[in-house]
Amino acid sequence: MRFLRCRRPAEYETLRDDWAQAEVLSAQSNTLFSNGSFIVRIEDEKGKIPLNKLVTGSIVNNDIKDILLRLLKQKEFGLEEAKAAEIVDAIIDWMDNNEEITGMGAESSYYSSLSVPYTAKNAPLDCIEELLMVKGMTSELFGGTTKTPALAQFLTIYGTGVISINTAPKMVLRALSPEITDELADLIDEYRKNESNDLSSVDWYKKVSGMGSTTIKTGLIDVAKSNYFKIYTTGVSDKMKQNIIGVLQRSPFKIMSWRQD
Repeated sequence: MRFLRCRRPAEYETLRDDWAQAEVLSAQSNTLFSNGSFIVRIEDEKGKIPLNKLVTGSIVNNDIKDILLRLLKQKEFGLEEAKAAEIVDAIIDWMDNNEEITGMGAESSYYSSLSVPYTAKNAPLDCIEELLMVKGMTSELFGGTTKTPALAQFLTIYGTGVISINTAPKMVLRALSPEITDELADLIDEYRKNESNDLSSVDWYKKVSGMGSTTIKTGLIDVAKSNYFKIYTTGVSDKMKQNIIGVLQRSPFKIMSWRQD
């Protein structure tokens, strides 16, 4: 993918990079084919919440847990606080290496009692769609509706455990700290999209109006280059349409997953 290989000399990622401007290629795609076009969207997986770092063995990463809980409690999802906490506990139980129930979570004793029984995985996620097997998760929450966003677009199974503040969606920005309001997330987003602003330092967010006294916990965020990207492509030819979703590793280049809808 040319968009992923085209980089500035600096070793940090931004929404001003070529890969984030994929709509330009989409707009010009009808000039590349006699009777077809395509729409492409690229997301930086490092801007999402790294679910596989939520728990290691039986040890919960409370920082990631808090971020995930703050995300689920945002008004866009319309969840009661107790329901959001139940889902987080259930995700922990799905991935931890034991059968001890966490809070309002669920282990194999719950899943084995369902009409189609199965057991808790008790291991890291292999794909984000596994969440659909977790207690409390619905297809509407996971995939979104006409009125609510898809939770899946804010989560990833990839990465080292840090979130890129340079590319995180605004709802993830709001989840990074209880002090970041809707308005502050908008200001952060405007600041990082401005070509004149330097985003090479992890604490650049403190220069945003209203963010001077806000501190995001050290080690939770960074600005370094990303290595995993999700690509959504829709190809159209006459009356035919094909959707392809894939995750690519930048270096060394590798297709991590690939699905046709």
